[in-house]
This record gives sequence, structure tokens and C-alpha cells, in this order.
Amino acid sequence: MKVDLEPAVVRGFRFAGVSAGLKTVAGALDLGLIVADRPASAAAVFSANRVKAAPVYVTAERVKSGRLQAIVANSGCANSFTGKAGMQLASASCAEVARLLGCAPELVVPSSTGVIGHLYDFEKFKAGAAEAARSLREDGLGDFARAIMTTDTRPRLPRRNSKRVARRSRSRVRLKESG
Repeated sequence: MKVDLEPAVVRGFRFAGVSAGLKTVAGALDLGLIVADRPASAAAVFSANRVKAAPVYVTAERVKSGRLQAIVANSGCANSFTGKAGMQLASASCAEVARLLGCAPELVVPSSTGVIGHLYDFEKFKAGAAEAARSLREDGLGDFARAIMTTDTRPRLPRRNSKRVARRSRSRVRLKESG
């Protein structure tokens, strides 16, 4: 079976991955955006752990509406075990992305992965979010996938099987939410 390793283009969505300086490695991609052209239906499954990161709480609350338009994800800092300051940072990050995109803050959800117990630099985040908003493109999924890598050795991307099943091509998408 042949597997297409090229990132998929998802009609109606744009993606970006940029270096905001949130990771300790200079120039590493560490901030990603997924943006729908208009609010889209949304659902999520969350960890059953009793301890969750601030972005998980914010996302769990916002996804209840069933409508989202953007996901902002950073790597290098998990925003976990950060208390009220982490909740405020997650909410402020969504508000900044919403401002840049021209949508309601409630339609933006955060995701963070990386070092536990630290807050990321909000000024670096804002500059990175502005660059990501300017960099959005339909074929940017690969950059997004690289921006959310922490210990992964390669980006996690949707793969398209070329094997036909009942005359249809099967697509498979894996998303990971931690915390």
C-alpha cells in the first residue's frame, strides 16, 4: 500500500506555523494557527485526567457551543500547573488571535505542549500570532505540524491511503490534545 506523505489541503481552512521565539532553540517553529474561513461545527474529546492544563479548560468550555473558527497552538510551554495566570494567558491568547482574525474570541481555542509549570512570553506570542495570521495559507498544514512538535521526531500529518476501498479513497486524520 502506498501512502502519500504530502500534507493535505483542506478546503475552507488555512494553516500557518511560525517561529515566535517561545522555544529555547532559535528559529524553531513554535506557534501554529488553523483557521476556518467561517465558523465551523466543532466537537472534542478530552483527557479524563483530574489534572488538566489551562488550554484544555478553555477549549472544553468553548467547544460546548459546537462552533469554532480557529485553533492557536504553541509548543515549548505546556501552560500546565500555572494556575489563574495560565487561565488568563490562555484566554488573552485567544482574544489576541480573534482580534487579528476579526472573529469573536469565543470562536478561538488554545492548545499548548511542552515544558510544564511555565508561562510563555505573551509579547513574543503576540508578535508570533501576527506573523502566523499574515502567513495563513491552504497548503500550510506542514508548517503547522512542525510548529507543534516537541519530542516528536517527525511531524504528525494526515496520511492519504492510495488503496481503494469500495471505490472510495479513505482519509485518516489524527489529532492529539494533551494535558
